[in-house]
Amino acid sequence: MHRQPQTVEELNQALEPVRERLHLRDEQGQVLVGVDAFAALFAHTRGQRWLARLLRLPGLHWLAQRAYNLFARALYRWNRWRRHW
Repeated sequence: MHRQPQTVEELNQALEPVRERLHLRDEQGQVLVGVDAFAALFAHTRGQRWLARLLRLPGLHWLAQRAYNLFARALYRWNRWRRHW
């Protein structure tokens, strides 16, 4: 999204919210965001599939989602402050 902001149009969202969290399009064309996107990446990475299973556990998924949202928001604000975008 950083180098090709026009791709955001495919998501029907504004650029800034997309920059804030990881977005991924899976093999079926579904857009995954945040922890769900990381779980999908881990599921396709040898040696990290266990992380995908862990992140998909109901209680842990909820906790990871909240923690990621806080981290992503802070990182986004830091990048804006540093004028990386």
